[in-house]
Order: sequence, then C-alpha cells, then structure tokens
Amino acid sequence: MLKFLKQITTHRKKRWVLLFLLSCFLIISLWQAPTVNLSKSISSEIRGIWITNFGVALNYYTTRLDEAVANIAKHSLNTVYPAVWNRGYTLHPSNVAKKVSGFKQYYLTSLPLLPFQDALSALIEQTRRQHLRVIPWFEYGLMVPKNHPITRRHPEWLTTTASGSKVSKESNENMSWLNPCHPEVQEFLTGLHGMRGKRLYHSFSRIVLLLVYQLLVLGVLAS
Repeated sequence: MLKFLKQITTHRKKRWVLLFLLSCFLIISLWQAPTVNLSKSISSEIRGIWITNFGVALNYYTTRLDEAVANIAKHSLNTVYPAVWNRGYTLHPSNVAKKVSGFKQYYLTSLPLLPFQDALSALIEQTRRQHLRVIPWFEYGLMVPKNHPITRRHPEWLTTTASGSKVSKESNENMSWLNPCHPEVQEFLTGLHGMRGKRLYHSFSRIVLLLVYQLLVLGVLAS
C-alpha cells in the first residue's frame, strides 16, 4: 500500500514539474516587450539601422527579437533595414527563389522553431508593434557566388566582362553578377520583393502555440 502511494505521489510530482516547464516555455514564447512611443519629431525623420540576415535569425531563434526591436525604438530609431537577400539566398521562405535556384531560403535561417512562422514575418510583426518602418535590404545586390545554383541554372543571366569572363574577384571571393538589363533577372528580383505581402504573420503562430499548449495541459492532467 505504501509503495503504491509513493508511486502516485511521484507521478503527481512529475506531472506538476512538466506543467511548470510547459508554462515557463509558454511565458517566454508569448511575452512581448512593451511598445515605445516615438515623438512626432522623431517619427517624421528617417533614422534607420541595418540588420543582417543572421542578426534577424539569431534574435528570432533565441526569442529575443521583440526585445531587440523595442531597443531600436528606445534609441529613437524609426526605420529598420533587414537583409532579406544575401549571396543569392532569401531570409524568408520564397517560392520565387525556390523556382529559380531550388532553395526556398537559406538553410541557416530555416530551422523549424514553430510551424507557421519565419524570421522575417516575426520581424515585421514586431516592427509594426513598435510603429517602425521596414525597408528590405538586398545585401550583395546582384552579386552571387560563382558556384551558386542560380549561376549554374541560368548562365544567360550573368553579366559578361570586357574580357569575356563571367566571374570577378570580390573580397577574395569569386563572384558573378546578375545582369540588371536581363528581363528575367528583373522579373526574378521584382518577384522576390512582391511575395512579401502574401506571408503569414507571427501572431498566427502565437495562436497555434496557445492551442498546442492547451492540448498538452489536458493530456498531462488526464494522465
């Protein structure tokens, strides 16, 4: 009898510890940094800061993106320039990029943290909360590595130098340049920019997370 009571007590302790850990995870995931009120004089000016694709992803995956954006607002900045394109890869999932290169986004920014969000969508959500402008930054612009899938799939898109070469040395790396005069290159870059308006946003993922949490709690209590 005593052994049976001990087993019940141990089971209950494990269940409450699990609920505590789940609650901590929920609080960390859903807590949002307070919004910062910008003065009218500041908001009428452009005071911006550039954020690299890895900077956005790092803050996103460590759940610190809301604090980072709030900190930007606290320092009287009102515009964010996130690198949404870098060396031929996108920060966010893009069907346009996948069609052209075979990669929907850069693998280091596609870790499966939550199923319905991505780093750029989360950044847009946080900048909206803080009333900041977002202007996409195409880092490296038309420049892509010479062995990039785009250069292999679309050699006709590349700019040719006076010597006939399609490769140039940039910062000790062999890079190629997409031809800005090529209609398909123009269509590709325009498509990358235009797809942004069709993305799902961070708030939807928070709703999903709440539903998952409720199901987990019910499952733990019922066990």
